[in-house]
Amino acid sequence: MMVIAEGIESKADATMLAAAACPIGQGYLYGRPAPASQLGPTLVAWASARTER
Repeated sequence: MMVIAEGIESKADATMLAAAACPIGQGYLYGRPAPASQLGPTLVAWASARTER
């Protein structure tokens, strides 16, 4: 069964979930709620940051 965690607010939360074999989640640690109009620019910035690594 695939589990998706909600409410990840700290690195400690993410670390605990990863140790429990829960690799997918969402929460304030990764981003705050935003209007749909900001989705495009946010994804472009995220993709750009990933390719710069």
